Amino acid sequence: MTLDAIRSLPATAARPTLYDKEQLVRLHAVVAMTIRVLKKQGKRIKTIVRETGISHNTVKKSR
Repeated sequence: MTLDAIRSLPATAARPTLYDKEQLVRLHAVVAMTIRVLKKQGKRIKTIVRETGISHNTVKKSR
């Protein structure tokens, strides 16, 4: 996901339609997935925090 897509998410959850069914997407899951992808790309925690605005503790705890 791009930073703009993350920033445009509602505060808690979104309900997009996928495969003709409404899906519940929680913001926490999206943030965790984004952090995982950035870490796999070799981004450092400081860089992730600076680029996304996600708190340092959240990034550090995410596996």
